[in-house]
Amino acid sequence: MPNAPAMNSLAFNVERKGDAALVHCRGRLVSGVCGPFYDKIHALIPDNKRIVLDLTDLAFVDSMGLGTLVRLQVSAKSGALASSSSILVNRFASSWESPICSRSSAICAKKA
Repeated sequence: MPNAPAMNSLAFNVERKGDAALVHCRGRLVSGVCGPFYDKIHALIPDNKRIVLDLTDLAFVDSMGLGTLVRLQVSAKSGALASSSSILVNRFASSWESPICSRSSAICAKKA
C-alpha cells in the first residue's frame, strides 16, 4: 500500500493565541516519534504561559508517549524555566482507553 501512513506517524500543528499555544495532535504518540515531539513542545514553554495539547485525534499512545507527556509537565513545572508555564492535556481520543487515564483526564503543571 503506497499511500498507507507510516505505523509510527505523528502530525501536529501549533496554533498561537496570545501567550498560549494550542497543539493539535494526530496519529500515534509512540516510541519512534517522542523525541522530536518533546523537542518541539519543550521549545514552546519559555514563550507561552499555557500550552494545551489536544489529543482528540490520537489513535494510540504507548508508554513512551505517556512518559513524554509527563516529562513535558515536569519541564513546565521546573524552577529552571524563565517563565511561568502550564501544560494541559485537553482531550484523549475516545478510542484510547487506559486504566490510569480516562477521557476526561488532564495533566496540568504550573510553575509557582
